[in-house]
Amino acid sequence: MEEQNDIQQDSLFSIVPGGGHEASDIVAYKIQMIEEVQTTWQELFHGFDELHAITYSLGIKQVESVMGLFQRGDVVIGSPSQVRQAVQELLAEQEFDLKTICQNAYLQQRIKDGSFQFYLEDGGVHAKIYLLRADDGRNRIILGSANFSRQAWNGTQLETYLFEDNSQFFEHYMQLYEALRDESSSKVSIKAKPLRADGSNLQDLPIIQKVVQARKPVIIEKVPSREEVEYTFSVTQEGKEWAERVNHAYVKPDNHGVVHFTSKTVDRMQAYMKRSEHEKKLRVVENPEFLLDYKEQQFTAFET
Repeated sequence: MEEQNDIQQDSLFSIVPGGGHEASDIVAYKIQMIEEVQTTWQELFHGFDELHAITYSLGIKQVESVMGLFQRGDVVIGSPSQVRQAVQELLAEQEFDLKTICQNAYLQQRIKDGSFQFYLEDGGVHAKIYLLRADDGRNRIILGSANFSRQAWNGTQLETYLFEDNSQFFEHYMQLYEALRDESSSKVSIKAKPLRADGSNLQDLPIIQKVVQARKPVIIEKVPSREEVEYTFSVTQEGKEWAERVNHAYVKPDNHGVVHFTSKTVDRMQAYMKRSEHEKKLRVVENPEFLLDYKEQQFTAFET
């Protein structure tokens, strides 16, 4: 491993168990269902001393609650973006994560006393893995679809929860976790502060700090396919349009966080869309030389 060049060294697939396959291969594991258990997240995470977690999004309140059950541990935070289109998205995500962590007093205290560490991944991960270990040797693996958030663990949305106690695969998953944490993630510094507008503490961004300290190129991501980028871009743009429609329909959650979507809501959205399209047409000015669209801030020139 040490003889590999720098680029290979920072590739996750060259270090995790099951690596060495062709790029198109995946590693799958057969499982067998033993029983269905009615439980809570408190019961699932209770009774252990050490936690190691991988998640690609999180909710601070849930992280606080779970961390309070453990003496020590660490968390690797992935990317909430399904497809990163450019390096600026990674930097924006790390800035947001850093601000969230640094502004939370409990998380700051756990980082400062050395009992918990946070890492921001820079290679691309979508896994949700929770590894629990007790000082008496017991262990538990929790796998599934649930991110490290309250919404994912409060039973209000469909998620997949798989767990196994004293698993023979525990060390296997620990090896995978440690490889991701140590080779494809950047540690949040104990002295880190939210990024200042003047960039004077730019190196507090974990990926920037990693690049500066390593003094070598670091692979951030593989370029996604054009189809994935176009899909993400389209969803984002359409999401902005729907945000306007929803706002004009006065759709807001109540005091319990519940959104009531009614036929009147639909009528208001439809009325707004009809009015918006009519106004758009009125703003379009045509003359022999160019077509000007004020709303879209575009113009088309014609040859005369």
